Amino acid sequence: MKNIIKIFLITFIFLNYTPGHSWDVYDRVIATVNETPIIESEVLLKFERLKTQKKIHPKMILNEKSRLLDKFIEEAIVEQTARNESIIVSQEKIDNQIKKVMERMEIKSIDHFKKEIEKSEKIPFEEYREEMKKSIMTEQIMSIAIGITPPSIKEAEDWYKKNKGKMGFELNMQHIMIKLQNDSFTENKRINTIANEIVAKLRSGQSFERLAKEFSEDPATKNSGGNMGWIALSNLAKNDYILADNVYKEFIIGKRKLSIVKSNTGYHVIKYNGRRQTSFEAVKDDIFNLLYQKNMAEQFKKWVLQKRSQSDIKIYMQEYIKEKVSS
Repeated sequence: MKNIIKIFLITFIFLNYTPGHSWDVYDRVIATVNETPIIESEVLLKFERLKTQKKIHPKMILNEKSRLLDKFIEEAIVEQTARNESIIVSQEKIDNQIKKVMERMEIKSIDHFKKEIEKSEKIPFEEYREEMKKSIMTEQIMSIAIGITPPSIKEAEDWYKKNKGKMGFELNMQHIMIKLQNDSFTENKRINTIANEIVAKLRSGQSFERLAKEFSEDPATKNSGGNMGWIALSNLAKNDYILADNVYKEFIIGKRKLSIVKSNTGYHVIKYNGRRQTSFEAVKDDIFNLLYQKNMAEQFKKWVLQKRSQSDIKIYMQEYIKEKVSS
């Protein structure tokens, strides 16, 4: 009933518009999904953000706007289904999911996390939360509607065997980390001096393990001689992109065995011990998630097409381009 009233009010504004009014621009309904209106300004806002993320050829503008409208239609169908199935995504569920993401990124401060998300996703944090809510809702609906099961260990292993050549490699390294207290020129110079003194001691024959215990500020590795073990470069990048990029430049491209490398937190004196093909164990969780998400996306697309055919959908967008769906 509320949706019908909303549509009526918008229509009333249009019918009663005269040039004498003090306002010039009006929002309008460009589609309805079972009487739920989709407003033009919301689609245009998404389109403006999309333009900041990728270059859109003028000939593709209508197609991109049409695909965005399709996305809004999908979301309306999901929200309506959630209401019908009494599915509620609480703030607590969203918070718990955010905590999991923060743990994977090794970020402890919510303020730091907000800044990272707004920088990488180029959207306000509240919009990120809303997108996460929609994602959780979609997954719950698909679990009820189709009952998607996680991939088996055999499926994950088979995928790894077919794609391991694309999985990169793991590096074996030891490090002595010295943290920056701030990012000033003076502090960078001070830490750099300490790092160079450590390198000089290593080149004079002193033990890396002993110097790690004496100088390293990484509590996780200092007592084991700075041993980082085998670590995939991709996993290193998830935690610290600057460190991963500098490690790649120094040891893979530069073929060095000992170097000073900067990271987000400070400087590292790193001893490079070699590399090997990325192991299944190192990427197992990523593969499981990839296969699960791929399966869910495929099933969701089929489910949405079925729901669209069963729904009363009206599109008022000018020059809307219908998506070609492969059989």
